[in-house]
Amino acid sequence: MPPPLSLRFLLVIAVVVPLAAISLVWLHPGVTQAAPVTVQVSSAVPAFTPRVTLAEPGQSIQFSNSLAQPLQITSASHDPAQFSLTVPSNGAATLTLTTPGLYHYFDGSTAHVVDFQADNDVVDSLPGAPSQDLPLQGWIYVPGNAGVPYDSAIHVPALHDLMSPHAAVVHVGGSVLLHNGDTDAHNMVTDPNDPTGAAFELLGTDGEPAIGGAVRQVTFTATGLYHIYCSIHTRVVGQVGGWNVVVPRDNVASGYADRDPMEAWILVVP
Repeated sequence: MPPPLSLRFLLVIAVVVPLAAISLVWLHPGVTQAAPVTVQVSSAVPAFTPRVTLAEPGQSIQFSNSLAQPLQITSASHDPAQFSLTVPSNGAATLTLTTPGLYHYFDGSTAHVVDFQADNDVVDSLPGAPSQDLPLQGWIYVPGNAGVPYDSAIHVPALHDLMSPHAAVVHVGGSVLLHNGDTDAHNMVTDPNDPTGAAFELLGTDGEPAIGGAVRQVTFTATGLYHIYCSIHTRVVGQVGGWNVVVPRDNVASGYADRDPMEAWILVVP
């Protein structure tokens, strides 16, 4: 018997996304070069802002640093391409990416990679970092030939209280499919700073064994950046730049040892 429609749709997404990632050239005849996009860090908001950035292949990405110390922007080891650049104190530096895909980066002077779990490089703060609960990290999405998708997927792998990937980009009116392949149920909530709010339970394989865990389709009708997390396996410890800072709930979440919270960022563009 074929699997239910929702599960077949999820499987199709899992196949299509890697195929798009192998395209290395994106040509737009007659289109002028897009203006640079900016990522900022300041003492008032000591986090990469915005947390998720959309950049066309070849488009300049300017990092602006208002901190008293330089930043060492470093790509995670599993990114589509590797990069590193220094952003001086009270200065700026520019990066250009041409290989499509999702990039995860961090400030190598205050954070480091401690693990690789659920297809994500796990970044944690170094001793002496401005915040032990919020490592300086962010994501850049570079679309391929097909452009920004209308639909994407975030998966909760078996035996993990984590989301994979930690970031996604879709068009407004599009959807993100959330699939729970873990045995546990998860209670997904949106950050109060999100453009719109929602909360729902996502049953695991114990609660929805026939389809290998619950699948929820979340459609976004407003543009902006969304922060979602599991209220069972994380706890809120503060706010930075208006966004909740969450950490793994003590001795409950699988990411507790790595300080890897069950959260994801979704950028919705026009």
